[in-house]
Amino acid sequence: MPTTDFGPPEPTPDTTRYEAWLTKQGKPTNGAREDVYKRFGDWGFFDRNPGAGQFVDRAALDQSGHVVRNDESADWYVFLSSPDLDAATALDLVSWLLNAAPAEPSTPGLREPKVKAPTLTKAADGTVTYQGWIHNPQNRMATRITITAGPSGSAKIVPEPANKVP
Repeated sequence: MPTTDFGPPEPTPDTTRYEAWLTKQGKPTNGAREDVYKRFGDWGFFDRNPGAGQFVDRAALDQSGHVVRNDESADWYVFLSSPDLDAATALDLVSWLLNAAPAEPSTPGLREPKVKAPTLTKAADGTVTYQGWIHNPQNRMATRITITAGPSGSAKIVPEPANKVP
């Protein structure tokens, strides 16, 4: 009798560290979930779904307790300097964290000629710079995101709407 191979089993979500982080932040843990297909190295990607179609408190947490969110106080340097992280993977993960869709020159329906492929660079002083484009799937408006993070933990996030980019 023939057998059907459906590939590897789906990874098991583990929201333990995320729920602990939420509790430490004084936030509820209801609806906590992990997007197991976003896992990258030691990083897990989490949010809460407290109601239909609502996704809040998005964060990436690694096994060492570093946290990346959509703000400049996050551990962007640790994340962006992760071994094996390339610009294309960073585009997908950063877009998810910002609750947006990744935008590339080939994105269907996106009518923005300024959109370029993402970049991820490391300067001689250790500063890591990511630049990529995201868009809102509802209105297809593109925004360039530049994240610059230094070894000291400082980070700067600069969103620029396409109509403001030279």
